[in-house]
Amino acid sequence: MTMRCVFLSFVLLGLLGCESEQIEPAPVVSTPLDLDPTEQIELTEWWSNGEQMLRLQQDGSYWRYDSANRYHTAAEHGKWWKHSYAALWLAPYQQLRRPPTRVAITKIDGHLALRLNDLEPLLWYEAAPEAPEDKLVGLWEGTFGELRLGHDGRYAYSPAARGDELAAVAGHLGSWRLGDEVVWLQPDAPNLERIRLRTVGRGDCLRLRADDGELQRRTPADADG
Repeated sequence: MTMRCVFLSFVLLGLLGCESEQIEPAPVVSTPLDLDPTEQIELTEWWSNGEQMLRLQQDGSYWRYDSANRYHTAAEHGKWWKHSYAALWLAPYQQLRRPPTRVAITKIDGHLALRLNDLEPLLWYEAAPEAPEDKLVGLWEGTFGELRLGHDGRYAYSPAARGDELAAVAGHLGSWRLGDEVVWLQPDAPNLERIRLRTVGRGDCLRLRADDGELQRRTPADADG
C-alpha cells in the first residue's frame, strides 16, 4: 500500500468518526413581538397620557395638544400616515421642512399605546377625555335669546323677539372658550366686542349670567330636538 493510500484511509476513518458523534442543535430563543403584524388595529381618534393628547383623524390630519383638553389651542397641526405595523409618522404643516417625527406603535399591559419622543406613552381612547367645557356644550336659553355652544369651540347666538328696536339686533356667530368661571364669546364680526358670561351655580343648577339676564341650559333631549 502506498503512502497516498495510507493517508486517504486515515482521512476516511476520521470522517466516519465525526459522523458517529451526535451534534446538539443550538437552542431557539423565541421573543414574542409587542404587536402581531397581522392584527388589524384602529389608530384614528384620541390618544392621551393624562398630560398631553393626540388626535389622528381619518382624513390624514392630526392635532397634538400640550394638555389633555381638546378645547385648548393645539400645539401642532399636520398630516400623519402609517409607516408599518409598528410605526407612524407625524409631519406638521407649520414646519414642512422639518423631518417628520416617528411614532412607535406598541402595547403596554395588553393596551395599544403610542410612544412619541420622550413623552409618557399615549393610550387609545374611543372618545376624547372629558373636559370642563363639555358641561357647557349645548343649547342655552333665556329672556334675551338662545345661545348654542358647540363641541368645536364655536357658538351661535339668536336674540329673542322683543317687539321693539332691540329686536332688530341680529344674531351672530363666533368662537367661545372657558376661563376662570367665565365664558368668553368672541364674535366673528369685527364690529362686535367680546362678550363675557359668568357661570353661576353647579351641576343641573348651572347658569350663564350676562348684564341683561341669565341663560339656562336645556336638557340633552331638548337640545337635540
